[in-house]
Amino acid sequence: TTEEHEKETGLKSKEARKYIFSCLDDIAHVNLVLSLDSSDLQAEKADRREFVSLLKSMLLISAEDRTNPSSVLNHPFLAMTHLLDYPHSNL
Repeated sequence: TTEEHEKETGLKSKEARKYIFSCLDDIAHVNLVLSLDSSDLQAEKADRREFVSLLKSMLLISAEDRTNPSSVLNHPFLAMTHLLDYPHSNL
């Protein structure tokens, strides 16, 4: 714990994280560039949703439920299939 570290080292810990999330879904909302045109903004949001989906599937505690390497390679985030819905996007 922070308290144990301070007691053992005599150094006070300093919170250095720029972002503190309460859940993985919060990642999708960080530094979202709102100045993008509509198509690019929608594509960016879809891309972030797929990233979070992949991350969640990789971090499941149960090995049976956790995604395997071949599934990761075929996930929409890496295959970029979710961006096919946004053909006019520059992403």
